[in-house]
Amino acid sequence: MVVGILGYFVMADRPETARWLSADQKILAAARIKADAPATQFVTETLNKKAFWSGIFNITSCTCGLLFLLNQITIQGLTVFCASTTTYAR
Repeated sequence: MVVGILGYFVMADRPETARWLSADQKILAAARIKADAPATQFVTETLNKKAFWSGIFNITSCTCGLLFLLNQITIQGLTVFCASTTTYAR
């Protein structure tokens, strides 16, 4: 946890704010980032209602959500059951 807190203050979020890079390295790093991800320079599409609801009712999303729900029911049920069996076994 300490490493995570220190990392928040030590690590830079972009090349321009990195203290350990020289000016030339900052320019080179920024140029490489822009070349690798051209879609991040501008917004390609906005969220609309049709895209939102098609994502919510997508069969893959619904299936994964259902499986996660069933998995959590099983895990939480076993947690309660196992705790009660070890309590009465004494």
